[in-house]
Amino acid sequence: MQGKALTSIVVILTALGYASAAGAAASLRSGFYEGVVLAVGPTGRVVGHFDMEQGDGATKRCVFDFVGEISGNQAIIHTVQSPNLSGRITVSRADEVMFSMAHVRDLPGCGLVLPPEAEAGSGIGLDRIRSGSWTDLARVRNARVAFKAAADGAAGRTYVVKGDVVGILAQQGNQVQVVYPTERDNWAQGWVAAADLAPLAP
Repeated sequence: MQGKALTSIVVILTALGYASAAGAAASLRSGFYEGVVLAVGPTGRVVGHFDMEQGDGATKRCVFDFVGEISGNQAIIHTVQSPNLSGRITVSRADEVMFSMAHVRDLPGCGLVLPPEAEAGSGIGLDRIRSGSWTDLARVRNARVAFKAAADGAAGRTYVVKGDVVGILAQQGNQVQVVYPTERDNWAQGWVAAADLAPLAP
């Protein structure tokens, strides 16, 4: 009887340890989420681009950028543009985050797109559609920027345009390797001049 009880205790403790390890393994990661491109840097800095639409034809759109720092299993964030709103992104499971920001529905278009839950409580859940390996985000500043296969290569046919948000993968001198994350399965990737990009957040 004591042997069975001891075995049960060991099983329970093992299960608890596994659950704890699984919880600890869930961390905020760069990726393409529902309506959000998120970048997590090596120092814990978080940069995000929120772009969510609803409706057919005359669509409603909520767009803003944010920056913050990781604290535990969440990031405390604030908007880059005025007004300066504060919020948080919390890891709820390995492939989902919870987004919450006070007064976010006051931003242009956001009141028509986001539910009231986005402003309070645990917030709204955003599934991670695909992981990314970028550590920062930037916005294309020129009308048309062609990707190069290598930092010292020639311009190819794939390009991004002014206003597109790209993920930063690497840098060599004045050349930056970027990826353009979208809802498509295949993401365009290549090298561009650093002068063609503007940081998404200071």
